[in-house]
Amino acid sequence: MTRAQFLLFLASIFSLLGFKPAGRGAGKGHPVIRPPGSIPEEEFVNACVRCGNCMKVCITNGLQPVMMDSGVAGVWTPHLVPEIGYCEYKCTLCGEVCPTQAIRQLTVAQKEKARLGVAVIDHKTCIAWDGNDECIVCEEHCPVSDKAIKVREEIVNGKKIFRPTVDVDLCIGCGICQNKCPVRPVRAIRVSPV
Repeated sequence: MTRAQFLLFLASIFSLLGFKPAGRGAGKGHPVIRPPGSIPEEEFVNACVRCGNCMKVCITNGLQPVMMDSGVAGVWTPHLVPEIGYCEYKCTLCGEVCPTQAIRQLTVAQKEKARLGVAVIDHKTCIAWDGNDECIVCEEHCPVSDKAIKVREEIVNGKKIFRPTVDVDLCIGCGICQNKCPVRPVRAIRVSPV
């Protein structure tokens, strides 16, 4: 069975079960966070052979298979799920094991600058913003040397509060802030894909 026949078979099964495809490519469904060094989305979906090597070597287990998030064509391709694991700042393993170069091999220096997305703080659920309590977990864990998440000191009701803010020029979207955020069930800081 060819890949196209297999995908058509999967689409048939999903449609029989009542799933509606999100469209072809991540841009037409829910965008997904691809591994660092990934080639452009449409090329990525075509080049990835769904071998799972990148997911097997991911040291935080953050790379997971896409189901229908990026449409039928993207089924079983890798994406980062920060709630499960983040993209380790100095790790380049996924690019080293990709047999098709859908994920290009990067040096550590290139990887540290590879942008996967950008973190966004939800002020309505963030402990420091909504509850006016002390919480700088996201800033503490940010691996970027100049800190992509910075704290801003504010006085609220006579109390000094440190509130996190995201420097979008420095944020690479590694997802560690989302992974470590103590707010549940939905994290107060989330990474949006590039």
